[in-house]
Amino acid sequence: MKVCYFGTYERDYSRNIINISGLRQNHIEVIECHIDKPKFNNSGTHLNTAIFFIKLPFSIIYRSLHLLIKGYKIFFKNRPDLYIIGFPGHLDVMLGWIMSRTTGRPLCFDTLISLYDTLVTDRKYLSEKNPLAYILWLTEYIIYKFPDIILIDTEIHKNFLVNKFRINKEKIHALPIGADDNLYKL
Repeated sequence: MKVCYFGTYERDYSRNIINISGLRQNHIEVIECHIDKPKFNNSGTHLNTAIFFIKLPFSIIYRSLHLLIKGYKIFFKNRPDLYIIGFPGHLDVMLGWIMSRTTGRPLCFDTLISLYDTLVTDRKYLSEKNPLAYILWLTEYIIYKFPDIILIDTEIHKNFLVNKFRINKEKIHALPIGADDNLYKL
């Protein structure tokens, strides 16, 4: 079996390292289709902030096209059986869905956390009554419609996603957070 780990996920984030390592230890070939997220120097001045918001849409379009082109090259060379969007990859789900549907392969999204839950419920950056909180909920609701499989860390988190975003519980699977065997020994 071949898996394409797809998107702008953080390569050095433990969840991604452990998942990729675990797949490889189980004799699954992992091909990474990764590009870095854009980095902007925003020192906080009004001019730099304006430049940031001018550059952002062009950067997203460029990054998206670059990721799709790289993804199709990988597909035609390696023919992966599954696409996995690593964490954090909420903004890559639509591109992953395009790849999976045009190549006839299933799409798996390792969401790990809910952005809505983190920003509204947990950290309370937004009130639940704030229109931005609703937009965040709606965005996440839509995102979760695209993957064939959603990975989450616990059954409790799975139940949260089912109840909060009305996701079919059959497509969500709890994959507990592991530990890097290179760092921790029994």
